[in-house]
Amino acid sequence: MSMIEQGATLGVLGGGQLGRMFVQAAHRLGYKVSVLAAESGSPAGQIADFETVGNAENAAEVVRFAQSVAALTFENELVPWQSLLAASDVTTVRPGPNALRIAQDRILQRRFLTELDLPVARFSVLERGGDLEGPVSALTFPVCLKSARSGYDGRGQRWAHRVDEVFSAWSKLDFRPVLVEERVDLEVEFSVILARGADGAVVTYEPIENVHSEGVLDTSKCPSGISAETAAAARKVAETIARQLDIVGVLSTEFFVTTNGQLLINEFAVRPHNSGHLTIEACETSQFEQQVRALVGLPLGCPALVSAGAMTNLLGPWQPPVAPESLPPPATLHWYGKSPAPRRKMGHITALGDSAAGALCAARVARELLTRGA
Repeated sequence: MSMIEQGATLGVLGGGQLGRMFVQAAHRLGYKVSVLAAESGSPAGQIADFETVGNAENAAEVVRFAQSVAALTFENELVPWQSLLAASDVTTVRPGPNALRIAQDRILQRRFLTELDLPVARFSVLERGGDLEGPVSALTFPVCLKSARSGYDGRGQRWAHRVDEVFSAWSKLDFRPVLVEERVDLEVEFSVILARGADGAVVTYEPIENVHSEGVLDTSKCPSGISAETAAAARKVAETIARQLDIVGVLSTEFFVTTNGQLLINEFAVRPHNSGHLTIEACETSQFEQQVRALVGLPLGCPALVSAGAMTNLLGPWQPPVAPESLPPPATLHWYGKSPAPRRKMGHITALGDSAAGALCAARVARELLTRGA
């Protein structure tokens, strides 16, 4: 595929905040954006050039939408891969349907990683009609049951502390197919974000250290505190995944380092990631600009840090005060334009600093100032 010229319209399936930040990056590079969203006035649709209300699970609707754009991508894994496959007959689709097929299913992900002999926690699988105790009895308890599909931000997960609790935990997940994983004693969590072009070129960001609260990402900082050896090993793993899935776009891989120093893959996403939001201010090229560049065939940008950076999420039902567009430097507020709901990601704050610790402190202080009294 030759490079798509500026002024062309790019398509995004999904209207959430990741789509919104894609729109902002595409506009800066001179492209228009059309969004297919579930409802009018979506976060991405509010600032896109065009917004179509439609159902991404309907392949015919996706094909009609795809016919109106020069190239198509997606902002989350909720889009059926079959819809992408149908759309690929009428326009360029990046990343491709097979990458999404594996990424959107935890069971397929884990089997894919195991086949590549990449490091993961011990696990088993429960599927309706299969053996219940056999697959999990060999695991060390407690274990976490994770829905194969649609679980994110801690949703779709239940713990079992003994074999006889597995059935009850599974019932609370409606007996959907689940990944059953041993608990990991964590030293640190981090993510590696990379971009891969159609020519196979890969650029990789510095690892980003993450802290979660009740299953939702709370803070991220970069540079991380992990060792150079661990960082190099994680980069190699992420690049292997990107090549094996033939990803053209952005890959985000979450890692654990255990208390005994073992590196494990948690999961990956074939799109920009919440932990990478700090790249907008802290890096020469953001993860969203890389997504646009890969989609249109532009050379990938430099991922280097220009400053240490950090991010804090803002969760609903809190809403901002008047004029939420900015905060005093070194903090920046990104507001998503969503209607408030409990535990919903309403926006995030990024901050820069001389060190990751300093940037994180500035981001936390800004969040406290902004949300005080909410």
